Amino acid sequence: MRTRAEPRHAGWSGTQGPRDQWHYHVGSAYYNCPTEGTEGCVAVDRLHSLPVTLGTSAANFPMPFQYDTEFLPLSIPYSMEKNYEDHGQEAVKKYMVDRQTYEHIAGAGCQQLDAYNGHNISAEEMLDCTTVQCLYAKSESWVPNTEDLYFEADSRYYLSGLSDHSSSGGWKQMFAPVLHGKVEGSMDNENNPWVDSEELQRESGVAFHPACFELFRIVSEGTSGKVNTDGLAQLRNLCCEGKATFCDWGDDVERCRDQLWQHLHGSEYLVANPVFIPGFRDICQSALQIDENFDIQQSAFSQREGRRDELGFKDPFLQLPSELVQKVVDYLGSQEIAAMRLASRAFEHLPISLWHRLLITEMPFIYEAWRKNVTPYKWASQDVNVLQNLRREVEKWGRERQSKARELQDNPELEAKFLATEPEVPPWHTEFNIKNLMEKSLKVKKLLEPIVLPHEKTNWYQLYSDVVCHWQDLKGLQNRERIYGTLYDICGAIEKLDRNEDNELGEA
Repeated sequence: MRTRAEPRHAGWSGTQGPRDQWHYHVGSAYYNCPTEGTEGCVAVDRLHSLPVTLGTSAANFPMPFQYDTEFLPLSIPYSMEKNYEDHGQEAVKKYMVDRQTYEHIAGAGCQQLDAYNGHNISAEEMLDCTTVQCLYAKSESWVPNTEDLYFEADSRYYLSGLSDHSSSGGWKQMFAPVLHGKVEGSMDNENNPWVDSEELQRESGVAFHPACFELFRIVSEGTSGKVNTDGLAQLRNLCCEGKATFCDWGDDVERCRDQLWQHLHGSEYLVANPVFIPGFRDICQSALQIDENFDIQQSAFSQREGRRDELGFKDPFLQLPSELVQKVVDYLGSQEIAAMRLASRAFEHLPISLWHRLLITEMPFIYEAWRKNVTPYKWASQDVNVLQNLRREVEKWGRERQSKARELQDNPELEAKFLATEPEVPPWHTEFNIKNLMEKSLKVKKLLEPIVLPHEKTNWYQLYSDVVCHWQDLKGLQNRERIYGTLYDICGAIEKLDRNEDNELGEA
């Protein structure tokens, strides 16, 4: 739910359409919202308000940024009779339009649970939170193509294209691009008891967010040496049959999870993109060192002022060789190290490399610190809105082409000539235009994409400190930590299934 200062595209319309298409979303509990002052909740008439357009078209959105300047009392969409008394008949004519044209604009104290407050999380942080991709079982006639990823070749499952929302019940998900002929399909979570037969399980897609699948790819390769999509699908199927437990989703998820998602205050991080994280790449780049004299064995700290001579004889750790001090530090966590630095000058100067170990052990989800390749898999980097718009354009063109052909069906010769000369796809869908459009659409994520942190050229102490300092602002990293832990549970359950299968084969 956007704020007054955010453009129109930041006000998402729920899950029933593309991001740039508005649907009714004023909210049923509007009367609990504060309406006084500049920070109160207001309404915007999407049909009659004249927004100010700024900038050029953004790569991730089809239209230039549009900002509203005319804000209305929140009660107007709900009480047309009151409008008549307060504003007169002319006002009623202006506002007596379909109530679905009004948008609830959030104030800082907005009480809505139908959406997250833009004061607490930005649209940029929520990038792709409604994007869906699925795994589908391969048919016997399945053949590979150039779009396949490396792990699809040996799997019994393949990746679909992307859908820009999750439909109610998971029916008729429309995918773009069309991969292996999969234009649309159904999908189900692990808690659907109706997906209890092999036929239904083959037809039902295993759904996930692309960013979450990127983390699954990393964790699965780390735990089993491969991207175990077969195991993921098998676990989903067994959970639907009530024969396995998928994972512990965590308290915050359970509190928000309902037939409709409850957007509880404090749970905003749950919808933050865990891969493309605003602000985190800047922190990583700041920690990179180009100075050729930089050495991670240097002390992370400057010289402290103090009366060393007076303290020295009281400090038993100063009697230890530096090598032994380093050995002691190797067994300590960050809080213990901080305490030892306060207690003893023997721990005053510790190497920058120490904080690489602390990052690995305390924040393993920061895979930029240990993984050689952090480039997300292809579909996580795509702009679902561009792909879906291209699909819709092709479908619209095809319908109009067939309609024109039917008008000529009384003259088979003209009909055949029309079909032979009229292109099957929009003429502006040239390879050059599509390539330029796709490159432009990738720019937003490119600026947020993870980067590799070279071991010898990263100030690990600075990185660790900056992450801790800015933790509350890095909602995507908070979500990555949560998802990372959950994925270890999921991959552990998959490994258990694999071991049971191996044991059964051995006994046979």
